Amino acid sequence: MHGTICESRMVPPAGAEVATGWRIPGVLDGCAGGWVKGWAHPLSAILTIIVVAGTLLSSSGSVVAQTSMEKQAQCELSAIRDTRSGLAIQFIRSACNWLALNGDSLLNESSKGYYVCLVRQLSGVQADEAAAAIVSACRTSSPP
Repeated sequence: MHGTICESRMVPPAGAEVATGWRIPGVLDGCAGGWVKGWAHPLSAILTIIVVAGTLLSSSGSVVAQTSMEKQAQCELSAIRDTRSGLAIQFIRSACNWLALNGDSLLNESSKGYYVCLVRQLSGVQADEAAAAIVSACRTSSPP
């Protein structure tokens, strides 16, 4: 479109006065091919809103799942480090899983102490016998 208003809108001719901030209805639409005459901006705004809303709604469920998975992984990483007992590792993983899923719930507040006790006290345990004694002590001090 040589010599048209579309070309002059993109690169004004030398010496031409340029009016900024003015929108001439139909000019941009004509440059875009005229297929939506006057609807280009409202249509793109609506499509943008739909895409953003769809993205937010589709990812909201995975954000919650990812957060609990991250909590469990951090719990396990901090507690299992030097632990050699297979029984202790099993109880630590189970406790971290429970805490990641239920730890923030007020409904499960009475059981939380037991799982926190397991994570703290089983960390670094070397033998299964010691792990069994710690599990028993946690159960006695903070019943699940």
